[in-house]
Amino acid sequence: MIKIDKDVPFPATKGFRLYPWAEMEIGDSFFLAERTYKSMHVHCSVSGKKHNKKFRCAEVEGGVRVWRIA
Repeated sequence: MIKIDKDVPFPATKGFRLYPWAEMEIGDSFFLAERTYKSMHVHCSVSGKKHNKKFRCAEVEGGVRVWRIA
């Protein structure tokens, strides 16, 4: 029989949990080195819907920057 564990947190190693979506205020931004718009625009859209906020991202020199806009 396999033991079931309760309340074990999922490790924040990939994807949406790495980024500070919930903590961001309007006008805040963060920079991700060596990333592209293509790699982040889905994260912005999905996280915005999840947190009832709006995010935009743009490629900048050396990576991508993400802003909370609403």
